[in-house]
Amino acid sequence: MGIKFALNQIWICGFRLLYLVNSPIATKPFFMRKILGLFVLLLSGTFVFSQECGTDIVYDQMIKENPQIKLNKEAVDAFCKEYIKQQNNNIEQTAAVKIIPVVFHIMHNYGTENISEAQVITAVNQLNLDFRKLRADTSQIVAAFKPIHADCEIEFRLAKLDPNGACTNGITRTQTSLTYNANNAVKQLINWEHTEYLNIWVVHDINLGTPGVAAYATYPGAGNNQDGIVCSNNYIGTIGTSNLHASNVLAHEAGHYLDLPHTWGQGNACGNPSNCGIGDGIGDTPSTIGNCQVCNLTSNTCGVLDNVQNFMDYAHCSAQMFTDGQKGVMDAALNTNWTGRKNLWSATNILNTGVNGSPTVCTPVADFFSNSQFVCVGVPVTFNDASWNGNPTSWNWSFPGASITSSTSSSETVTYSSAGVYTVSLSVNNSSGADQISKTSYVQVLPSTAAYSVSNYTEDFEGTSIPNSNWTIFDEDGSNGWSTTSSVAYTGNKCIHLDNFLNTTDGTSDDFFSVGFNCTAVQYPVLSFMLSYTQQNNEDDALEVFASSDCGQTWDSRYLKYGSLGLATSSSTWSYFTPTNPTDWRKEYVNLAPFMNSANVRFRFKFTSALGNNIYIDDINLSSFFSGIENETISKSSMVVYPNPLENNSVITVKLLERSTIQLGLFDITGRKVLNIATGEKPAGDLTFSLDKETLSKGVYLLKLDDGKASFNLRVVVD
Repeated sequence: MGIKFALNQIWICGFRLLYLVNSPIATKPFFMRKILGLFVLLLSGTFVFSQECGTDIVYDQMIKENPQIKLNKEAVDAFCKEYIKQQNNNIEQTAAVKIIPVVFHIMHNYGTENISEAQVITAVNQLNLDFRKLRADTSQIVAAFKPIHADCEIEFRLAKLDPNGACTNGITRTQTSLTYNANNAVKQLINWEHTEYLNIWVVHDINLGTPGVAAYATYPGAGNNQDGIVCSNNYIGTIGTSNLHASNVLAHEAGHYLDLPHTWGQGNACGNPSNCGIGDGIGDTPSTIGNCQVCNLTSNTCGVLDNVQNFMDYAHCSAQMFTDGQKGVMDAALNTNWTGRKNLWSATNILNTGVNGSPTVCTPVADFFSNSQFVCVGVPVTFNDASWNGNPTSWNWSFPGASITSSTSSSETVTYSSAGVYTVSLSVNNSSGADQISKTSYVQVLPSTAAYSVSNYTEDFEGTSIPNSNWTIFDEDGSNGWSTTSSVAYTGNKCIHLDNFLNTTDGTSDDFFSVGFNCTAVQYPVLSFMLSYTQQNNEDDALEVFASSDCGQTWDSRYLKYGSLGLATSSSTWSYFTPTNPTDWRKEYVNLAPFMNSANVRFRFKFTSALGNNIYIDDINLSSFFSGIENETISKSSMVVYPNPLENNSVITVKLLERSTIQLGLFDITGRKVLNIATGEKPAGDLTFSLDKETLSKGVYLLKLDDGKASFNLRVVVD
């Protein structure tokens, strides 16, 4: 039976919200995202829409997970309509500027998403220019709309006191791999009381089941631990990883946070002709179907001139204005007690968050990162200060076992002469105080020569439990990592497994690494292993296998399977999965042809959770293509992309070890082919194809090569 959507509506602050009811969607969050993303994609077959804003996708998801949010919105609706009707006589409606304390939570993995304090400051400054009618380009606003261009009398200020009353610069920093696959899960790692602060989570990429989402916000009534804005770093501020035009996104989302819909009405249906009969319910914003990533200042889509330069449209003009009517809606939302919005700008909260106080110097929070955590003996590794909250004025490093054991520089480069696992410590201070951090077993130094020189190697996990001398575990979130189990195995009594059934944090990843292998004696090497995994419903849990010939400084993805691309080995189950039959297992192959002459190759298995079920691996084997008859089913192809993330000059290199009929294409995360790169019979040897990002939206894609014997998937990223 097909999924049935019934379209209902509620009124919010004088405008209508369309929402889906009677939809038999499972309650699993990730599954709901997938269905909602599919619904939006189905709509896109009828009209054009932009995917930059994910607010309404998230709202639809949240009201299904928690119906109380819908009731909260109905209460906001009733209050807003009455408030706007009476606002001229409302004694609380004054010309005083409402100040909103803000905290930016930088969710990062020490990459470009770990943006500077200076970039955050430009984001706040730009928000204030946008909301206070102070932009330098307001003279360019279309003449018809200049009379209703509003000074919203709202200002955003970085908090100076945290929830405990301690000094803060209004920025926190949390290291997590969720930054690459962000959604509401990042909010569970850190959030400040939503009635006291506007929480803005800054991430690398957003995953809502729909590619290209730049940011999303919550409407009033979302509640604690959810309320706020999630935004890609590329749309924060006007410098660094962002720019002036991109900064419009944050003003757009702040509008949603203060209860504004899109100019055409609720939802992501930009460009739908039926929007003319819906509208946003705000009297001075003209009816429009929406201007979807185009810039036409004379656009007239519903019989009147469109307000193309409005922050709540999707136009690719430089957005410049809110209207007086939109100001009224935002003012009404800021006077709702039960949503927490009214407390934000209260005199007591302004005092408690320190936003009216003088600038102070805060004690730094110590942190650091290195250019690599896996190096060979004698290979330099550089450590950099990443302390935050206050700027350090002095540093004191400790590098036990390194060529330099201590340093007082903000960064330092050292080498290690002996293999092993090493701890690194850093102390920082300034005029306000000091802090110290020690990262135990932070650097793994490997022998410059391989641990094994083999033509055939098998790991059956029957020996010492991992981690051991051959295998290292990396559990980033510290909650639950790979481990050996004696409760199940494909052969013998043990295997390695990851308990994912009870995982509650979507997007977490866990790795295990091998020691080095000399593959020079292995002709056309292949890594094989026995796999057992199933889903709970339709989750996209992923397993990726990498190889490295430089002690883990760089990793080449050689294998990737997930959800719809065939990771599961048996039917899904809502129960805790344990393989009970040989048919629950499947043999997998990883092509290592590019490493056939490498003298020190390491392997990395990475599992990324989408809240599915458990995974088990046994009998890892490194051998030759020609070591057994089953190798007839193994492809003798390989594929690499450089550079990746994509640039305009990226090149795909395909190595065919025999003449093959290939299909090479690029797919988005929904499985839709977005680009056909090559098809047909090709000769043995190296083939190159160009791949640039000009025609691609930001996001994660899969490059899929099928050579008639096997398929290879390689993840590529467009920043």
